[in-house]
Amino acid sequence: LIISLLYFQFLFPNPADVWVWLSGTADAERMELIDPSGRTFGEWKSPVPDQLSVAHLSNGLYTLRIADHHRVQSLRLMVMH
Repeated sequence: LIISLLYFQFLFPNPADVWVWLSGTADAERMELIDPSGRTFGEWKSPVPDQLSVAHLSNGLYTLRIADHHRVQSLRLMVMH
């Protein structure tokens, strides 16, 4: 089994307080940040950022949805201040 790291995004630190860094987003075409109630809180198109400020977000579990031309991946992000 051969796994390509190009298709795996991850974020750190998680939980996050002020900043979160994203890895593996070079081929991403769009990204959405979805708040705990299911509303889209932020949206980015290519090139997507490799870091996000979470200092202004309320504590909670967010979903970061990252899409390229092949698939969509959802990552959980816990914000704790």
